[in-house]
Amino acid sequence: MHGDNWSLSAGQTLNKVSSCCVQGYVTYHLQGDKEIRGPGYFWKILESSFPSNVKESVKGLRLTKDAKGVVFDLPSDLSSVIEVSSRC
Repeated sequence: MHGDNWSLSAGQTLNKVSSCCVQGYVTYHLQGDKEIRGPGYFWKILESSFPSNVKESVKGLRLTKDAKGVVFDLPSDLSSVIEVSSRC
């Protein structure tokens, strides 16, 4: 995937790409460096790294095939919140 890339913490990155499926939304790819069993780990990252309205607005969060990341859609109006929060 390509797009803007922000570092969250060691071994975690968040990539922003245009959503091809839902108008008014942006697709994000949150990647870790180790395999996980389920998406709960990434829900915790979203909860601890961003304001609560971000987690509440996530749509379609799915584990990637390699089990090292998730993809999800967020309303495009939250892009600035994600950018500011992930750089702090």
